[in-house]
Amino acid sequence: MIMSTSGAATAARIDLSPTRVPPARYRYLVPGTSRPQLPDLRADPRAEPRTRQADAAAGDDWIDVVPGTPFIGGSIGWRGLTVREQGVDIECEWDDDTFVDRFVLDGRVLADVHRIRVLVPVGERLRQVGQLDPTALTSDEFVLEQDPRVALDVGLRMRRCILRFETRLQDLSIVAGIDVVGVAVPALGLFPAPADAVDEGPGPAVADFAGR
Repeated sequence: MIMSTSGAATAARIDLSPTRVPPARYRYLVPGTSRPQLPDLRADPRAEPRTRQADAAAGDDWIDVVPGTPFIGGSIGWRGLTVREQGVDIECEWDDDTFVDRFVLDGRVLADVHRIRVLVPVGERLRQVGQLDPTALTSDEFVLEQDPRVALDVGLRMRRCILRFETRLQDLSIVAGIDVVGVAVPALGLFPAPADAVDEGPGPAVADFAGR
């Protein structure tokens, strides 16, 4: 149950400013399958083929996020003959609910893809919640300096998602990693949560109100 609050100390206790919120773990998959598809042009230091194949055979193909991996600045890449036109899925998982505002990537990846999509599981299906289409970013306007980074907007609370890179039958390179910008969702059931809210445990069950 959430008690009433004055709201005066909201900013002091719960910081809802967007920041980097990398997933806890991730894995590389053939799109739409559970088959691993590891980077083979520029390797992930945590995804040595022999090690990952052994882990996958044991039912564990998740990779923990650490410095040097793509969600903390690392670069990765696939050969065109590996990804072909089907591309690659990078599945991400957080330990707790996280509000993902956007993914930020080096814009050079746009030359290698038809589009990049963000998909979240809904039951047994996947629902698209974000898309980055290179054709939508073209402009005839002259600019003195162009930001080399591009943002894929999402704006959704999640615990798991898939980044799907749909490729062009050419090499795919993701340079300088993938930043995830968002907010770790407070444990209280209300989000955004006032800082002086008090969690008194679960409220009454819905069944308690039967017949009222």
